[in-house]
Amino acid sequence: MRGRIAILAVLLTASAAHGLEKSMLSLKLPSELEARQSQFFLQHRFHGKINEEPLESFFGMSGGANVGLGFRVGLLKNLEIVALHVFNENEYSLAVGYAVKFPSLPLRAQVDAGIYTNKKFYVLSGGVEFKRKQFAAFRLDLASKAILNHLTPVVNVGYDTELEQAGLGIGLDAAISKKYSLIGEYYPRLNGDENGNGPKYDSFAVGLKVQTYGHHFLFHVGNNTEIGTRKLMAGSTAKDLFFGFGIQRLLEF
Repeated sequence: MRGRIAILAVLLTASAAHGLEKSMLSLKLPSELEARQSQFFLQHRFHGKINEEPLESFFGMSGGANVGLGFRVGLLKNLEIVALHVFNENEYSLAVGYAVKFPSLPLRAQVDAGIYTNKKFYVLSGGVEFKRKQFAAFRLDLASKAILNHLTPVVNVGYDTELEQAGLGIGLDAAISKKYSLIGEYYPRLNGDENGNGPKYDSFAVGLKVQTYGHHFLFHVGNNTEIGTRKLMAGSTAKDLFFGFGIQRLLEF
């Protein structure tokens, strides 16, 4: 744990570039990283329910959390690689993305492909086994040019080979000023099973983004403590609300 804290401190205090691309709570935007630019990001989702003994649990923040630590690097203009570790299920992932712009359309797009590995209980032919497995996921990220200079719609469409299902996420960044934005995200389940034991509810989150020199700070309330669009698209097991936050830091070498 001390090693992780030390790495986090170094990254947060490293020299940052002057500008930072747009970002969402969890949805992915087409990359605008230049070559030799990179971004460190931290995602933190509290497990405690906001309204369950709020004073004792400090609105759910004392009940543990799911954390993700990630790093993005612009290899070339429009080409990036993303590494992420999520503490839940000890998951690791490595993805590559290529972004394109359409000069005749107010639209940006990116195609992402990633490999994942996690360790959890899997139901196998011989029973239940705690093991590590590998799988892949693919995603198309779409973002419109800001409408009236304030509203930026975002759409993510993905496919997860672990769950063998497609997923969808839609969101809106409503800029209040150059520094503050309100963000909403919604993930309608495309493969709902109301009678199953898995996620039964659509995932959603609403929050606030604060932009400072080289940083984005994101605060939100949502019904899912998982990290990453792949998990959010699969749905939530809870109707309850949980706090979450994220930090993004742009680095230039």
